[in-house]
Amino acid sequence: AADLRVLRNFVPLLGARFYHIVPRTQGLPAGVESSGEIPDLIDVPADLPFEALCALLIAPLVWQKSLRIDLSALSTAVRDSALAKTVPLFQATGASVVRHENLLEYEPRAISLQRCPDLPLDPTLSAFILVLPAFTGGGSVRLEGKWPKNTPEADMTEGILHFAGLDLECDASGISARAVENSSVQPLSSPDLCPELGPLFLTLCAKHLLSAQTATLAENFVFFPCTDEDTALAGEFFSRLGLYFAPAYLGKIAKTASPQAGQEPGSSAADFIREEGALRASGGTEDVKLSTPDKDIVQTFAWTSPNAYWGMAFALAAFLRPGLLLANPGNVTEKYPVFWSIYNSLPNPEIRLTRPVEKTTVNGGRPARRRLFAD
Repeated sequence: AADLRVLRNFVPLLGARFYHIVPRTQGLPAGVESSGEIPDLIDVPADLPFEALCALLIAPLVWQKSLRIDLSALSTAVRDSALAKTVPLFQATGASVVRHENLLEYEPRAISLQRCPDLPLDPTLSAFILVLPAFTGGGSVRLEGKWPKNTPEADMTEGILHFAGLDLECDASGISARAVENSSVQPLSSPDLCPELGPLFLTLCAKHLLSAQTATLAENFVFFPCTDEDTALAGEFFSRLGLYFAPAYLGKIAKTASPQAGQEPGSSAADFIREEGALRASGGTEDVKLSTPDKDIVQTFAWTSPNAYWGMAFALAAFLRPGLLLANPGNVTEKYPVFWSIYNSLPNPEIRLTRPVEKTTVNGGRPARRRLFAD
């Protein structure tokens, strides 16, 4: 269930009241009552969800009043990421928004929206398609569209694709990712990996583990997962691949066969250990043999992903462990409608879109009548 306590505490700062329909609950259904009196200054709390933050930065464009938004409580990474998503919209609409470090000043001005705006590619969603050559054993992928180069999201995506051992080429019309034979895994130096790319990073770690490759991290890398919930999900995710996740050590991932009674999991397996800024494999070749998960268990118990990003990562993990089952593929479809069309049509992917049916008209532009016969 959704926990909307952050919004319940924040919405009153906008001159509105947020309430839960069902008493003593924290999620939906909920309602909002607006007073119509918007304050002149809004202080954004540090725990405001990222989607709500982006919506807040865009909303003043239609309020048509002088307003200031203070972003001082946010981390630099969150602030810059939100601005990277919203500033292009300010520029495209002709809005009057002036930035003073952590303060945004809005002035009322008529805005204009393009009928067919040239939207850039979403780097986070694109990562799950561009990384396919790393799992299919070769080939290349090209996405047509404007790549938002030199933005935090694009830098993270490029870093994780290099971590996958892919060669990238970006031009004015799109971006390409190509698998290189005998390529070495490049260091991953992104200091803040966004939560959406975390599942993909774990899947790549599993891939490197299963292939006994050595991966390197920069000294300022913040290892994913960071929260207790992410740690639990990582352990559940890895168990489906026959891997053991050891969260007791920062950056440690261990793989092992099913431990014997009284044996500590991971004690006889190769480990990924973050040491002196490097994530490297340790142990001899006799330690890197893996047990294959029981096929009956894999086929019987489907995994339920918490969101679309974990679902897409699980789909990529099926290249490593064929036979995995995903219980809720629909959450991927809702977030990225073409993902399964591409995934299921490999190695020659096709995108199948449902086009709207045009209504037939007769004289005068009126819709054509239909006659239905029933027995």
